[in-house]
Amino acid sequence: MVKPNSNLPIPARLITIPVSHYCEKTRWALTRLQIPFVEERHMPPFHRFATRSIVKRMSSDDMSEAERNLSPINRFIGQQVGGQSVPVLITPAEILKDSDEILRYVDAIASEDQKLYPTNPEHRQQVENLVKSFNSVLGPAVRLWAYFYIMDRPDLLQPLWCQGVPWFERLLFPMAFPWMRSNVLQMYNISEASAIAAHESICKTFEIVENLLADGRTYLVGDQFSAADLTFATLAAAVVMPVGYGVKLPDISELPTAMETSIQQLRKTVSGEFVFRLYQERDAI
Repeated sequence: MVKPNSNLPIPARLITIPVSHYCEKTRWALTRLQIPFVEERHMPPFHRFATRSIVKRMSSDDMSEAERNLSPINRFIGQQVGGQSVPVLITPAEILKDSDEILRYVDAIASEDQKLYPTNPEHRQQVENLVKSFNSVLGPAVRLWAYFYIMDRPDLLQPLWCQGVPWFERLLFPMAFPWMRSNVLQMYNISEASAIAAHESICKTFEIVENLLADGRTYLVGDQFSAADLTFATLAAAVVMPVGYGVKLPDISELPTAMETSIQQLRKTVSGEFVFRLYQERDAI
């Protein structure tokens, strides 16, 4: 239960896809500062309808690289539906359209001991560099790698996409899934070769984090939990599957054998153990 914050009497509205690691990042940040919010969960592609009031229709210039990979017909459908990717946070004063905007919003109203971005200029730059790298390299690699293994397993994917969504979205999953499967494979260029490359990128990022932690530090930058720790923990969660993630993850034994083996290996690394520790200490940091 999030305790009310007297400075924000009207709860914010957080639009998410339940399993999204970028959405998990914002859930953690908002909860940590006890900012009252109502999470509105949607299964793909229904999150697009939920965000139509923010982006009515995508122009060609507004499309992400992933959206440009869609077939012409799917691009046309996306343009007609409108909306945008999530998370989106709607506050009484403004609309924040991605996870980094939301983290900066949280940081701006945080007390000194809860800042996600250090006030020390050198430390702040280090945090910003790490966050940028995790967002652009680790996050997409984890998503691609995970979807490669579970996109042909609707029995695994349905709970991850549908936890807490409106009843009619759950009901429509069997009809929407084939089209969404095609979209996801196109958007993220998912193949065996790209999944292997994604796994290599994940391992390289884990090595970078391990090198940072080699001197015995508690957190990645300075002596305080920061946006760098939060971003790494949440974006890496799908490849180590810690207890405490914002949605119930499948038991590791239910996963495809190759995926389970990789997760077991990554769990044993210094970086994997770091993710587990941060999740175990989540309520205290």
